[in-house]
Amino acid sequence: MFSFFRRITNSKIGRWVSAFFLIAILAGFAISDLSNFGSGNIGFGMGDSTLAKVGNQQITDKDMQQAVDRQLQQVRQQQPTATFATIAGDYDGLLNALINQKTVLAFADKFGFHLLQADPTYSGFACEIMVHPCADYWAR
Repeated sequence: MFSFFRRITNSKIGRWVSAFFLIAILAGFAISDLSNFGSGNIGFGMGDSTLAKVGNQQITDKDMQQAVDRQLQQVRQQQPTATFATIAGDYDGLLNALINQKTVLAFADKFGFHLLQADPTYSGFACEIMVHPCADYWAR
């Protein structure tokens, strides 16, 4: 295989063809990098601070940091010397809890439920069903 490339680059046409393919490959990488530059959509169409997305709900690194801080505060009530290393094993569980929470919010948005969260330290929701203004018309 290497001998084929050596032979092709010895001719003038082969050099031009090789240079064209090399430039095409480099241009492809450059164009893909430039299309994501500054858009915040690096990787899977999510912003650079987005960890996960459920429907129209996003879990950002700020959300995760707040959840980790709340978890550390709760652990410190039982164990005052706790550090982030103490709760490092809880990271997956916290992320899954945030994903579940955003799933409920996405479901509620999709089907017209209005969820209230009175206390930010409470991770649950109170539910209030909003009736669409045209519901009477649709019921006919």
